[in-house]
Amino acid sequence: MEKTIQELLEFGIINVDKPAGMTSFDVVDEIRKTFNLRKTSHFGTLDPMVTGVLPIALNRSCKLTGFFISHDKEYVGEMKIHEDIELEKIKEMIKEKFLGKIIQLPPVKSRVKRQEREREIMKFDLSLLEDTGFKSFLFGFLCEYEDEYLIKSHPQAESDFFNLPSGQPRLGEPMNEALVRSFNDNVGIKVKPANFKFLSLHIKTIKTSKSETMFDDAFVIYKTTINKEQKNNMKLHKQVSWMSLDKIKKLNNRWPEINDLILSEDTNPYKAYEFTSDYIL
Repeated sequence: MEKTIQELLEFGIINVDKPAGMTSFDVVDEIRKTFNLRKTSHFGTLDPMVTGVLPIALNRSCKLTGFFISHDKEYVGEMKIHEDIELEKIKEMIKEKFLGKIIQLPPVKSRVKRQEREREIMKFDLSLLEDTGFKSFLFGFLCEYEDEYLIKSHPQAESDFFNLPSGQPRLGEPMNEALVRSFNDNVGIKVKPANFKFLSLHIKTIKTSKSETMFDDAFVIYKTTINKEQKNNMKLHKQVSWMSLDKIKKLNNRWPEINDLILSEDTNPYKAYEFTSDYIL
């Protein structure tokens, strides 16, 4: 006999695909408020910039949290390295430093206390390792209304930085759907695909002050038009806010697309550049 929705909400578990930018507590709290639950809990913290499955226990099932947390976990990740390295050297490094009992330090900004802790890694599988040689593909939104612009802050790093609200298409997702979904993720409203107009393509390489490549992106910017009603209905992500030109000029760590498209009004359809940013998680 199938359980009713109400029965599942009283004693059930939801698997959430946590997006980057939200803490695990943010997700748990949002689920609790959305479904009007007494209590929610998660089965293990994912750091703010990490994406992945976050199981959420609902109401009475929160009693199972300790049972699930005590079990082993499996993570699948993407690794970006700063130079060409032979696969055998990578395997040697993993065997030496990332197998068995290791000492781990949480990121600078994390929901857990930042202190060294011991963890045991029982298996490190490189069978899915693939060198694509391709840049990452992302898109950003240049959205202006009455001399204010949508700007996204990134406080998860050691030094906060600011860029345009952005997103990334999922595997097999049509571009129009990806734009609508990602804009909604940032501002809490859905607009039609016709609201997005291609503006420019930025090929950018971000390096540290030690010339190590951190990101290598193809970043497409879309001019996004909204009306007064849409602006009033927005429920902005906590990292997204409206800023005036004067406030934008005072930001200490602006990324180039803000300087080019907002401050310089440079709408060249193609730009390629490198810049330095010690973005440290």
